Amino acid sequence: MENRTDNDLYLCLKFVKTEDRAKSILNGKLYGNTPKYFRDLEKETGERGQGDANELVLVQDVYNLTMMNDEKPFLEFPNAKAKIRYDEDDTKTMVSFMGLSLDDLKFDSYAEDKQMYKLPFTDKDCEYFSNKFGAYCVVIHGPSLQRTLKKYEGSTRIKVIFKKVKYYAKNSIERVERFASPTYDRFFLKDLEFAAQKEYRAFFDMNLPEDHIVNIGSLGHCSNYLEAKDLTKLRLYF
Repeated sequence: MENRTDNDLYLCLKFVKTEDRAKSILNGKLYGNTPKYFRDLEKETGERGQGDANELVLVQDVYNLTMMNDEKPFLEFPNAKAKIRYDEDDTKTMVSFMGLSLDDLKFDSYAEDKQMYKLPFTDKDCEYFSNKFGAYCVVIHGPSLQRTLKKYEGSTRIKVIFKKVKYYAKNSIERVERFASPTYDRFFLKDLEFAAQKEYRAFFDMNLPEDHIVNIGSLGHCSNYLEAKDLTKLRLYF
């Protein structure tokens, strides 16, 4: 597996709608979806957030397009928008998480000889997560999740990439280069407006299973769940 996460990834959060789904993740059963699902979700609901009409699509605004003939202007065209995607991407399997580093944690107080830190969320944030993404949140130790994915790849011979999503403004040259490269980089590129989601993504180079489930092996040793509204109650002691 390509271990291309940031070295400081510490926690992965997965929001789900039901307690049964949260327990399923503790058992290692990740619910995946395809790029096409997320594109269709925005088109069907009209909301950008969990849905993204540009998922795995390179959108470029084209200005001042001119056709030349013998180095002289021949035709000038109106401004346009180009959209590029690969059909074979539409059935691939992706699972998304919110990733937090130690630097993302907020100092809370001292307790005897230890420092207490809290997650960087307000009650309003948690209400938004609960309403938008799911009433329950599974909290997973990031490095342990990465090791579990690596074991899954070794046992199944299915290529897995677990990596931080990078966010770009429109018409970014770097984004164009990464999208066009002969790698899987395009699966980890999104519009800048989604940056607050702090997404880490597990990409599986396989078609999405009919039941959407990827069983990577138990995560019970490195995860637990709670209601999303209670995330502000969690404290880490150092």
